[in-house]
Amino acid sequence: MALSIDETDVALGSDYTFVDEAAELCAAHPDVRAFWDYRTRCVGQSGHPSRRLFDPTEIPRLLSRIWIVDWNEARGDFHYRLVGTRVVEAIGFDPTGRFVGEALADRSAANPGLLARFSETLRAGRATWRKGPARHWARMDHRQVENLMVPFVCDCERFEQLVCISAYE
Repeated sequence: MALSIDETDVALGSDYTFVDEAAELCAAHPDVRAFWDYRTRCVGQSGHPSRRLFDPTEIPRLLSRIWIVDWNEARGDFHYRLVGTRVVEAIGFDPTGRFVGEALADRSAANPGLLARFSETLRAGRATWRKGPARHWARMDHRQVENLMVPFVCDCERFEQLVCISAYE
């Protein structure tokens, strides 16, 4: 996916922020900060986190909170590659193997910015962080959700994947 938008305007009017440095996450959930720290160890020659360097066995404590989506150019949608058990529990179903647009169709109608964030994060090539009300989860005992979406480059050195972590309160 090529950069086609002005990254300075991407988050305008949204409820998430771009993250470029660890200091911006000083108030984040400890697991979100731990994932950010791990993400810095995955930076490849391109200067961006590389999927090739991502090794889930290095972060076993975080895996239940991790979810990965791949960009499918032909379909124009993201595809859930992996969804951790805590995420599945929070959203009330397992979307692994499904396209994001289909899996979240009913939930995104009430939250139009939900799907836009995926594309904007990938296009800008910058991580995004959000902490706020859980507006689209099935389990509403989670009043707050905090998540970090990190774009990763794949073998072709293009951003094609988001590796994300979510924490719930």
